[in-house]
Amino acid sequence: MTIALIILLGVSISYSQDGLGVINGKLTDKQTEEPVGNHKLTLHIHKAGVTTRQETTTNNNGEYRFEDLTIDFQTHYTITTNYDGFDYEEKEIALSSLVPNVTVNIDFMGFTDDQSAIRIKSYTIVLGRAPDDHPDDGALSIMEAIDVENSSDKLFLDTHETEKVGIYLPLPDGYEGFAPRETEALMLNAKADHAIFTKPLPAGRTQIGFTYIIHGKETTLDLSRSMSFHTDEISIYVPDGFNLVPNPKLFTAVQRLPIHTAIYTIYSTSSPLGFPVGKDVDLSLEAVRPGSEVRQASNVGQLIFIALAAALAGGFLAAAIFTLRSAKNKPMETDTSQDFQHNVGQHDAGWLRKLNDADLEFARMTRLEIITRLDELHENEAISDRVYNRLRKEQTDRLTEILDIRKGQGIDE
Repeated sequence: MTIALIILLGVSISYSQDGLGVINGKLTDKQTEEPVGNHKLTLHIHKAGVTTRQETTTNNNGEYRFEDLTIDFQTHYTITTNYDGFDYEEKEIALSSLVPNVTVNIDFMGFTDDQSAIRIKSYTIVLGRAPDDHPDDGALSIMEAIDVENSSDKLFLDTHETEKVGIYLPLPDGYEGFAPRETEALMLNAKADHAIFTKPLPAGRTQIGFTYIIHGKETTLDLSRSMSFHTDEISIYVPDGFNLVPNPKLFTAVQRLPIHTAIYTIYSTSSPLGFPVGKDVDLSLEAVRPGSEVRQASNVGQLIFIALAAALAGGFLAAAIFTLRSAKNKPMETDTSQDFQHNVGQHDAGWLRKLNDADLEFARMTRLEIITRLDELHENEAISDRVYNRLRKEQTDRLTEILDIRKGQGIDE
């Protein structure tokens, strides 16, 4: 049957006669479209948890060849090299008796410093409590999640002051304790006033995240900065108990959503044109005054970029199932504000009891969906037993709280 199908499709298949295979290819500099001759490559041979290596060098035509390679289902290969100071890698190369010879061409991409090719699709700022080991002095933990797009087919590499970087992101005045998330390529610049991505920015979308600690001033938290690249949307997530509201001329409360163990009010920019390079953006938050109202927009009809933000905050499971619901126009109850620390540091542990029936039902359904998703991930061996047991117990306990409240309020019998 297989041979007949091959004949019908006209596919050319070579068989290994001696049980050995070949990986070959060509190296090309895409900036000049010239072959890269006399260049070293390393072949990593992975088998049963053990890795061995071979090296070779390209000829004058940029061609290389690794021969006499083992063919079996337990063995796979990786090719690595370095060009112009940057690492290149081709992973998960497999050989078989049907396809013993594999061609892997490597193109060393060209670089561009055209800033118009870079666009921050979403800039998300999440407020949270300072770590437990931090002094109780009114400090907040801030997480920033950036979704950036390089629309060029080249690697983006720019010069920030004296450093070559893929992207640079300003930090607010007075921050401390900067910590990158999910990447080793993110660090502070020499002046420690920007987060810099030290590798070239690849074509397509890249997600970047980091955290830091900051103190408010009296009744104001100021995260303002100037945009380094064109930014389409900025969102600020404020958890219940943090009676802070961003500039109402710039931000609109679009939704309230549970993420992990808290409910957040999400404020999003209303500017349809976004923020151009060099634009100073007012990201200050003011303590809510008695009698103030924050209204939510209805019929938003779009997904808010929360997947990365929730993942960085530890709510990766919730992020997969949350979408915006139509929001209700209603005032948010606020507490009298005396100072910044009082407003952001006194979280009400009984926030569930303040929810209306609709929000309480949404919280119940959300916990059920998270538990269901957890069970699916565990069944598919996508998470470890330890993580599964801890998260499922946490979600089950939260669900029990919700059910008890619903029963106490006469919603459930």
